[in-house]
Amino acid sequence: MFPGVNRMRALALTGLVTAAIGFVGGCSDDASLGRTQPVISVDLSPIDFGVVPVGATKRQAVTIRNIGTGILQLSRLQITASGSSLNNPFFLSQSEPIEIAPGGQRVIDVAFSPPGNEGGEGRLTANFGISSDDPETPEVSIELQGEGTVGQIVLQPASLDLQNTTVGRSRSAELVVQNLGTTPVEGARLVGDGFARPQNFRLTGLVDFSQPAAFALDARGRQVLVLTYVPLGVGEDHGIVRIETCGPRCGPEVRVTASADDALVRLDPPSVDFGAVGINESASQAMRVENVSDTAVTIESVTVAGNAAFAVEVPGSPLPATVGPNDSLGLTLTFRPLEAIEAQAAVVVRTNFSGVPELQATLTGQGDGPQFVVTPAAVSFGTERGAGTYQRTVLLNNAGSSRVQVSAIDLANGSASLTLGVLPRMPVSLGPGESLVVPVIFAPTEVGMATADLRITSDFASQPSTTVPVTAAMSDSVCELVFDRGQVRFGVMPVGHRRDRTVRVTNAGPDVCRIESGAFRSPADPEIQLVSGSTLPVGLYPLTATVGLTAIDLNFTYGPTSRRTAKATYVLSTADEFFPERTVSLLGQSEEYPQVLVRPGDVDFGAMIPNVCPVFTDNVTLFNVGTTSVRHAASRLVLPDGEVLTTEDCVPPLAAEFCLSTSPQPLQTLAVGDVFTYELGYLARDLNQENESDAVELEIEIEGLPQALVVPMTGRGSSDPRRTETFQQVDNKEVDVLFVIDDSCSMAENQRQVAQNFDQFIDAADQRQVDFQLGITTTDTFTAPGALVGPVISRATQDFKGDFQMQAAVGILGSATETGLEALKAALDEADRGNGFNADLIRPEAALVVIIVSDEDDQSTLGPSIYANDLIQRTPNGVLVAAVSGQQGGCSAASGTADPAPKYETFLSFFGDSVSASICDDWGATLADLGGEAFGLKRAFRLAIEPDGTKDITVELNGTEADPATYGIQGRDLVFQTAPPEGTVIVIEYSPDC
Repeated sequence: MFPGVNRMRALALTGLVTAAIGFVGGCSDDASLGRTQPVISVDLSPIDFGVVPVGATKRQAVTIRNIGTGILQLSRLQITASGSSLNNPFFLSQSEPIEIAPGGQRVIDVAFSPPGNEGGEGRLTANFGISSDDPETPEVSIELQGEGTVGQIVLQPASLDLQNTTVGRSRSAELVVQNLGTTPVEGARLVGDGFARPQNFRLTGLVDFSQPAAFALDARGRQVLVLTYVPLGVGEDHGIVRIETCGPRCGPEVRVTASADDALVRLDPPSVDFGAVGINESASQAMRVENVSDTAVTIESVTVAGNAAFAVEVPGSPLPATVGPNDSLGLTLTFRPLEAIEAQAAVVVRTNFSGVPELQATLTGQGDGPQFVVTPAAVSFGTERGAGTYQRTVLLNNAGSSRVQVSAIDLANGSASLTLGVLPRMPVSLGPGESLVVPVIFAPTEVGMATADLRITSDFASQPSTTVPVTAAMSDSVCELVFDRGQVRFGVMPVGHRRDRTVRVTNAGPDVCRIESGAFRSPADPEIQLVSGSTLPVGLYPLTATVGLTAIDLNFTYGPTSRRTAKATYVLSTADEFFPERTVSLLGQSEEYPQVLVRPGDVDFGAMIPNVCPVFTDNVTLFNVGTTSVRHAASRLVLPDGEVLTTEDCVPPLAAEFCLSTSPQPLQTLAVGDVFTYELGYLARDLNQENESDAVELEIEIEGLPQALVVPMTGRGSSDPRRTETFQQVDNKEVDVLFVIDDSCSMAENQRQVAQNFDQFIDAADQRQVDFQLGITTTDTFTAPGALVGPVISRATQDFKGDFQMQAAVGILGSATETGLEALKAALDEADRGNGFNADLIRPEAALVVIIVSDEDDQSTLGPSIYANDLIQRTPNGVLVAAVSGQQGGCSAASGTADPAPKYETFLSFFGDSVSASICDDWGATLADLGGEAFGLKRAFRLAIEPDGTKDITVELNGTEADPATYGIQGRDLVFQTAPPEGTVIVIEYSPDC
């Protein structure tokens, strides 16, 4: 990597570690650490940015390394323009002083942005100067050059400030893209660059914010992109949104500055369901505004939005009211329904707290009582082309729980061409669920408009008189527009997500229909927007036409920012003389985003001797991997016929063959990242017929999820129970390895041990000639999250063992807040985005191995289950995960101590292939074991149940019975004397030991 440096670096590392051993239990910046001399290493080749359009920015990375043994201080980073009187078109992503630990590096973005005023075009040059405390090379300089050309794309604004956003809430901003050229922009890419937590952002056109997306824009076109920030945890979120029109990392860009604050003021509970309440009756429930901050908060107003059936009051506390630290304010919510329908609203609390200026909670309820419904609310015959008789119907429906009497039905203020069809004698009594059809007849004889009012009189107390307007027309020219959907339902979505829907408009008539304009009309919720549509006005030709435009698309988007129902109406205005307007109704609803998963998805207890074997137990784990807390509603065991078993401890004698020993209490809350383990048991009672099994299902109900989670469970009773299990020896020849190494001040000795024992780790790869790639990052995610400390190391690297020893010495100046799991995710995110050294880390066909080394537990923002679920989703072919840590109880060795690491242990529990090793054990043996797991062939295979050694055991290798002398049983493990060859299919049949 750096010729002639390896030996010096190894010697310096030894001196560093020798001094560090003496202060176990604390960290020091003492001179005894043995720092000597920093040495700067940087490629001084000229950087040519090539041709860049005015208005665009092109970035290139300059890597500055410290290959010496002392801390390298970069005192000045400065770019000086030459050959131009313009403002400097070159700039740095960072200009403040920088420290680089021995063996470390920093990547600096150097950018070129030709100015938009006169003189911005043509060849431009500058010098990038770097001053450091390297006594041998205190000053270095890199020549910069680039050429500006005429720009075509404009992206505004230049920056966005989304700082101080509350966790779980969202903020949105618009980015306007304009194509000033006369040719379309094609083949461009929309990119989010440098964001440590891309999952916190959404952008129009980007399905996944961490992945680039294709972008195109018509000549002279304009598009509005909506950037939405929904932080899921406290922290900083800065980066750049770029439209790459001139190559990688080149194009107009917007700098985004965002940060997330904790939700220190909240509503409890976050939602209230009143259930069924009688019409004109009232029900009340309590809610509290909780202040868990360390300062007083003023509650300025409390209101209800969305439905007049709900009301809120603050008993005994006139507003504004002050809520002290760790105190709360009580609210009383009231629901008084006037109709027998489902009602929804939101209680809105406004505060003077900058972190949470507004709180919202969802209110729901069901009115119970008589309900009389008349549909549709208006009758339109549209425009007919000739004389004739046309009919529409109005439905009178009793959707309530008591009888409704209709006393009169008539048409008033009507044209002679509108009449009623045959009706029963009045009055008519409608019982619950009964309905009456009212026919309305239109019989035109001349061109013109016809209107009337259909009036229905009843004893329905809430609305004794209902009027339905009727409209119709006859014309010799009709604008017959057809929507492929007259109503758009976006569904129920979590806050911060976005969903797009398209409405296609066609002309079903024989004449050209001119569409004049389109606009939202009340209700017009700002969370529903028209993203794009055809330029209006436009003439829409019939579908049968061979020339001209025959259809237009209206592209709508819904991006909820709060938990409520959003409604909008979009109106197209046409040249139709009688019915110039056509409408589209849009509806969306938002709620918190619960997501839970269960592992394993099914449980097979296998075959057991009835009433002889003790209860065999197994576990099922419930993980909350969503963005909000969930509440457990119920868990039960259900037989195939629907009978529910009684939950009991799995201790004989059992009332049934299956048992559920542990489950959460009803309404028990699982916070984000929490897990719960169910203990299940099975005891065979009698013999099963051939191919039959005892069966039951574990049903888990979670509040807010529409369906229960179901885990099938099976078992069999047999006089001679036999189990068959199948394994396959690994056959991977490509392995990608990511080390996440703690770089805090207590890790010097452990880093030295990792570097010195690399031979033991890589030995298995050498033996099998595995094509490996290896990268190293650190647990510090506060500077360059997830960035590899050096280039990816592979068998093709000239001195890959020496390079590993250099890179493994990541230094001891990293953050004391070790976030290994966040660093793991960030490293893979950077690899997916193709950034820096990470771009070469992951190969699509290679197996992935992750090894975390730390003497402290993980302190990442999210729970272990969130990071585990993310890694599982990235690796459909599986992954080997290892943690070298203090394990569950912590440990102590001559070189130092390690804290307990329960979060890392929980993280490992999510994976079938995982290794937990103690950081206090012999490093040679530890790395040899890890290398064998990562690259080697397995000798031992773990069985589901311990075999009965007195019964026959049969082992087949690729269909051929193996010699019993070549293998043995050790507890639950099938162990071979010599590892089976690559790809071998291993089948073992045995009797389970009771």
